[in-house]
Amino acid sequence: MSERPERPLSTAWAHKNLFALRDALDHHNAACEHRAEAFLLNPYDHGLLRLGVLWGVPVLPDESLPAKEFRIRCSAPEPDEVGVLPADEHSADAVSATG
Repeated sequence: MSERPERPLSTAWAHKNLFALRDALDHHNAACEHRAEAFLLNPYDHGLLRLGVLWGVPVLPDESLPAKEFRIRCSAPEPDEVGVLPADEHSADAVSATG
């Protein structure tokens, strides 16, 4: 299990990432008939977010993901949806989600 970062969580960072995750979940729900089973995040990002469940969907660490990337896992035979978290708390980068 990853250690939590020592710096305090930035509200702006949390807002951007929560919006990114919500947008990806909404996209998934509109495009896939299978319910999202989990958000998968890089362990460091998971530690920063400090949340175990969002909108009824578990948030889990996944060591196979690089930093700033997340996946939405579901039971569909197609690959999981992949998204990118905003680069950092000072970035206004757009969030992408593909699936």
